[in-house]
Amino acid sequence: MTFEQYIKRLSEISDRLEDSAVTLDESIALFEESLKLSSECMKILKDKKGRITEINKELAGVTDNGDEL
Repeated sequence: MTFEQYIKRLSEISDRLEDSAVTLDESIALFEESLKLSSECMKILKDKKGRITEINKELAGVTDNGDEL
């Protein structure tokens, strides 16, 4: 799944949990699913943050050497 798909599913879960017709067992299952989805989102964000850090370091190396961008 993509990050956007995870976010969409989390939104669906949130909407479903706000429905008063959801049983306790359903609520727990949805909560558990949301924790797993959130964990996957955090992994993706951590990876992307690392990539952005790499790009910034590469750009800093270029500008430190006096080269133009």
